[in-house]
Amino acid sequence: MPQDDQKNVEKVRALLSPRNVAIVGASDRVGSWGRNVWRALNRYNYRGEIFPVNPRSALVWEKTCYPSLMDLPEKPDHVAILVPGAAAIEAVREAARAGARSATVFSSGFGEGGDAEGRALGAALAQAVRESGLAVSGPNCMGNLAAPYGFATLPDDRITELPVGSVGLFGQSGGVVMAIFRALK
Repeated sequence: MPQDDQKNVEKVRALLSPRNVAIVGASDRVGSWGRNVWRALNRYNYRGEIFPVNPRSALVWEKTCYPSLMDLPEKPDHVAILVPGAAAIEAVREAARAGARSATVFSSGFGEGGDAEGRALGAALAQAVRESGLAVSGPNCMGNLAAPYGFATLPDDRITELPVGSVGLFGQSGGVVMAIFRALK
């Protein structure tokens, strides 16, 4: 396999089985997506380190909270991005500078509503993703789930267990994938 193809495979692998996860936009606030992503990772016994990132907090989830991805004690592998608009675009760029292989952009407002401002932000995000070289899911998504690795960033409490089987689902619509997942259980 050519070296560039192997690098891309490794980046996509980080979308499914990352060595660690940094949550940009980490918050203790009940109902926040950052908190729900953290809860999901812990609920399914994700084996890697989870790093909360938020420049306005020193402690989140009773863990040290880092002001930026560059301040983490090790390179982030996967970055869950839960900050809006231009901050999400900068988070993609910072993830690449920090050495991440992948990211999920949960944030919305990148043109899915058809507005000119959102389309401009969407174009800027697409450019940042291209320049970063990261494997990226999103924007405006429900996260990732890979049962064999205990990796789930879905901020949804309806999934109570991660059965490991021989079926894989990839979808654009979180609602449709969730319905299929529940039907296959």
